[in-house]
Amino acid sequence: MFKLIGKIGCLSLIIIVGLLYLAINRGGLDFRWFGKKSEEAGKYLKIKSEDFADKADTIHKTSGTIEKKFDSTVDKVKSQSKSSPKIDETLNKKQ
Repeated sequence: MFKLIGKIGCLSLIIIVGLLYLAINRGGLDFRWFGKKSEEAGKYLKIKSEDFADKADTIHKTSGTIEKKFDSTVDKVKSQSKSSPKIDETLNKKQ
């Protein structure tokens, strides 16, 4: 257990020293590069999320229209089922 804790401590110390070396020696160019790439990814994600939201709104509107048409069709069939008991049995099974 102590060996594992020692290895984790040494690894974290090496990582910290490496990051400090990059920040001091290169003036933080690597960090700026990472920042620019993450900014580009953020812009791309924003565009895609807006597209996704538009498509979701379209689907939501379409599903509402389909639901209204389905309800009106069921109402018509139910009104016709008074004359035909077989249709009424089929509707009760599906619900």
